[in-house]
Amino acid sequence: VLEVSRIFSSRWNTFLVEQVFGWVSRPSERYRINGSTCYAAALLLLVALFPKPAVELGTLVLAFGDPVASGFGKRLGQRKLWREKSVIGTSAFFVMAFLTAMGFIWLSSLGLTWTTTLAMAASVAVAGALTELFTERLDDNFTIPVVVAGVTYAWLG
Repeated sequence: VLEVSRIFSSRWNTFLVEQVFGWVSRPSERYRINGSTCYAAALLLLVALFPKPAVELGTLVLAFGDPVASGFGKRLGQRKLWREKSVIGTSAFFVMAFLTAMGFIWLSSLGLTWTTTLAMAASVAVAGALTELFTERLDDNFTIPVVVAGVTYAWLG
């Protein structure tokens, strides 16, 4: 409702962007759909299309990988890999996504062998990191959980 209402009133949009959500919003979100709306849309899509473990892992990889990539990339990422994305940020995303996937698989007792667990965690981490790296037109709060859930679903069938 807030997202739609911003379209009809520039004053309301300014109030929401500057006074209410200014501390968490990006400058580009003043005139674009914000990240939380994209995330909510991704969750609706995931719940409709994928089994629970795929939804959970897609959500967790975004929740842990994206902020780590951003933090490391902004602080230490002088060497760029693609546009404004850095080698450090992308590497940090991969490591965090891999660790998140390993922990999730282990805690979920999915009954996978150790080698399958490693391969699944690695493929989820690569897919998430590449999605974070190359997402441009869509918001990565949408693309990362969708791609990761898709890769997870491919493993779990």
